[in-house]
Amino acid sequence: MRCEQVAEQLSFTKIRKVNYKGKQCWQWVAETPIRMTRQAKPSQKKQKKLAVSGNPVNARLVVSRILSDSGEVLARWLLISNVMDVEAQEIALWYYWRWQIES
Repeated sequence: MRCEQVAEQLSFTKIRKVNYKGKQCWQWVAETPIRMTRQAKPSQKKQKKLAVSGNPVNARLVVSRILSDSGEVLARWLLISNVMDVEAQEIALWYYWRWQIES
């Protein structure tokens, strides 16, 4: 399944209020273990490169949603991580901080 499909089936937990485009909104987070089995796709910048086979990778999918008070999805991040000893809400917060810097 694609990560988007998996994300739609998860149960989310309301975590914290965050600032989104100058407004206070809620961050909701969900997670599930995943196993990546598709071939790697190297960068195609100058010439087409073949996909590379390898061993399956165990990871986790952390999904963060920013919702308005009315429940509208304002932003969604699908995060694949091999960091297993940190809570999903912490990983989602790290990415939120990164997104704040980039915007």
